[in-house]
Amino acid sequence: MVEGDIYLDSSTTRIMDQLMSPSREALVDPVSHWPNGRLPYKFGAVSNSVKEAFRAAIDEYEANTCIRFVERTDETDYILVVSEGGCWSPIGRSGGQQKLSLGTYCDRKGTAMHELMHTLGFFHEQSRRDRDNYITIHWDNIQSDKQFNFQKYEHGKVDTLGAPYDYGSIMHYPMFAFSSNGRATIVPKDPTASIGQRSGFSKVDLQQLNKLYCSSATSIPPTTAAPTKAPCKDEYSSCYFYANWYDYCRLYPTYMNKYCQKSCGFC
Repeated sequence: MVEGDIYLDSSTTRIMDQLMSPSREALVDPVSHWPNGRLPYKFGAVSNSVKEAFRAAIDEYEANTCIRFVERTDETDYILVVSEGGCWSPIGRSGGQQKLSLGTYCDRKGTAMHELMHTLGFFHEQSRRDRDNYITIHWDNIQSDKQFNFQKYEHGKVDTLGAPYDYGSIMHYPMFAFSSNGRATIVPKDPTASIGQRSGFSKVDLQQLNKLYCSSATSIPPTTAAPTKAPCKDEYSSCYFYANWYDYCRLYPTYMNKYCQKSCGFC
């Protein structure tokens, strides 16, 4: 089961090992950035739905930033899009071929957007050094072998680019990430805030992307489509499980109405 984009076992361990390694300093280290904001990519043996999700994601990047994605010809450094046991990506440019996985339940635009932010050099929002000012981590509710995923990064390992803490970031864990008992593992200190969305970039996401990669455009606003009736859908593949096994529709109606409308029958 994929929680948001990285609710995995072996793949999550691999990703978090990379995140916690001192040699993977992402935003601090310019070597890990993609020169000129240009990312060559190639599809491996993936489904059409994965290709569609990935292409929809890169359309969002190209519509809102100077970052450009090109199909690989002979470039040495490039992304190979695969479906290998979940959703994951290394942080930043690794050099040579590097994989980005959109496996089972990962063939969604928002998931691909999230993974590509990792590829571009971004960590999870709740890993910021100042996160305890904004969220409460309920350690007793976290699976014991997944608690390492909730560690903070020390000062100097991650550059926040001067951005405020962003509850709405597409890089934030959801409330029930790695829960061992169906209870929330992350609770915003702002009672009006929602976390864990995968619908699209927040304003701060775009400011950070453009500041890191687009020196002449640090705050390009997102494109705005004409208002339409929102489709009846779930944001996460895990919604059916939470709605039917843990009674979250009744216990957490605000959160479930935002992210799991279809499974809860709210639309």
